Amino acid sequence: MKSTAENRQEGSAKALFSRKTVLVLAAIGAIVAAFFAFQEVILRLSGYEESLYDDSPARVQISGTVIDKETLVPVAGARVGAKGFDVHCLTDDEGSFSLTLPAGSDTSEALITVEKNGYNSVSLKPAEYSDSEGSKLEVFLSRQAASNAFE
Repeated sequence: MKSTAENRQEGSAKALFSRKTVLVLAAIGAIVAAFFAFQEVILRLSGYEESLYDDSPARVQISGTVIDKETLVPVAGARVGAKGFDVHCLTDDEGSFSLTLPAGSDTSEALITVEKNGYNSVSLKPAEYSDSEGSKLEVFLSRQAASNAFE
């Protein structure tokens, strides 16, 4: 049998957290969450790219295509890196690449290097090769001169 104190405590807990109260609080929480999600969707549809709720600085994206200078064919498997950032990737079958530099990186100081066996390596600054709209880079690699090992 329960004591009077236990009955009072149980009764007050039931009154405080009745099923109806819990359902109302859950509904309010769902409405608030939906409002913030809706606000985020509207901002993204209107062209705003940053999240309202992400306080971290935006990362810098550098992308482009590596092309054989003589044949104008995309170069697959070229290593593309950003000196000083320890970031690199390989080009895909279409010669495309995309590097993501850490947040707060100054792309005007970034030096992009492109290397592939059989080609001369290239180093360039993205700011010198892209327009104000941040278009993709086109990097042209020239083949290394063939050497005769038996000369």
